[in-house]
Amino acid sequence: MMKSSIAIILLFAISMNYAHAENNSISVAELVKALTPQQRQINSSVSTSGTRDINVEAMLAEDETPQENTTSAVLTAPPAINLSIPFVINKSTLTLQGQSMVNTIAEALQTPQLQSHQFLIEGHTDQSGQYQLNQKLSQQRAERVRQALIQKGIAAGRLVAVGRASDDLLNKENPLAAENRRVKFVLIK
Repeated sequence: MMKSSIAIILLFAISMNYAHAENNSISVAELVKALTPQQRQINSSVSTSGTRDINVEAMLAEDETPQENTTSAVLTAPPAINLSIPFVINKSTLTLQGQSMVNTIAEALQTPQLQSHQFLIEGHTDQSGQYQLNQKLSQQRAERVRQALIQKGIAAGRLVAVGRASDDLLNKENPLAAENRRVKFVLIK
């Protein structure tokens, strides 16, 4: 009875991990679109004192017009995308799904739209565990993604890896949320 219960739990965990990996898949086209520089108009009601204050939802596409009685400015925000790249728990070893995502990222970085650009690879963690360990793990994971991309033919000079630990949570209301554990790509130049 105990063995069958454990087997059922393991099968459930494996299927949930697979489903989670399926939900995290992203196409080359989606990556290229997210990381290609584009001019955007930003509504004047949005604070632009620093990039952390820019609300992506407040940005207007080039073909949209601002509402009356508002002023707008054309800014070029650095394109960025958050990716949930799977790693082995508490390690910087990529899972098979993580390796597949790195292959997709490498393919996107070799497209004509992105092949001349440089990128910052930021490793992020949630707030579980000690900050110093999370800092080290986030740096190792960012560096692991960088090394994997280099092995796929991306020039080392195009990639900078930085660990951010839990300094920039996506879900501040739940510091332990899964979406806080991510790798972020930011266009540098």
